[in-house]
Amino acid sequence: MDDTMAQGGILLDLCRRVLLFFAWEGPITELRHRAAMFELIRAAWPGWEVRWLYEGWAELREYVGLDPEYVRCRDSDPSLAPFLAPDDEDLAGSDPGGAVITVSTGRCQAQTAA
Repeated sequence: MDDTMAQGGILLDLCRRVLLFFAWEGPITELRHRAAMFELIRAAWPGWEVRWLYEGWAELREYVGLDPEYVRCRDSDPSLAPFLAPDDEDLAGSDPGGAVITVSTGRCQAQTAA
């Protein structure tokens, strides 16, 4: 992937009520946090389809009708790993950080801590 590209992205399709997002860094990239983050984001965006984009920019481009190959890294496969189970060995390591999402009427605020 080109180092000049952003480390995350989000697309809000207001007509279809679809929220697409990805990140290459931060707590949400850790499988131990992803399920909880999804639950909180879905609570903040009720009635919306919320999807993680495993191929990042390529899938964002594809969604809007652009060629996804323009940004794909041909040397790596997308990570298709599922959410972690409570007894997964990846949870045994140290926690790289956390995220807090505050949901209130009309707003959602996310904060990360290392």
